[in-house]
Amino acid sequence: MQRIFAMRKSWLACVVAFVLALVTLGATGVALYFLTWPVAGAWYPAFATWSGDWVWGALAGTAIVWSVFFLVAGYVNQVLLERSQPLGQRRAVYVLILWAGAALLWWATLQGQFG
Repeated sequence: MQRIFAMRKSWLACVVAFVLALVTLGATGVALYFLTWPVAGAWYPAFATWSGDWVWGALAGTAIVWSVFFLVAGYVNQVLLERSQPLGQRRAVYVLILWAGAALLWWATLQGQFG
């Protein structure tokens, strides 16, 4: 429980990412898609060919759910901090968790639509 209170910056980042996902109306989801394209989208139709009612929901929804990965990354960061891991390693793991979360969400979304 103490770890959850110690990750204040991750809680703030989660809220900011959530609000940003709502305010940008899917632009955050597009950015996440292109950041993870080599893993999540390379085997599916090109982004420019997507059409239909599912597209906006996928863009906004993926970005909204992705914000939760800030909490996951913050928790893992606290565990690594307790184990005296170097700052550079903790930052790399934090970013890797955020990227992997986006890739997983986009893969699941595209698999559900085109799979």
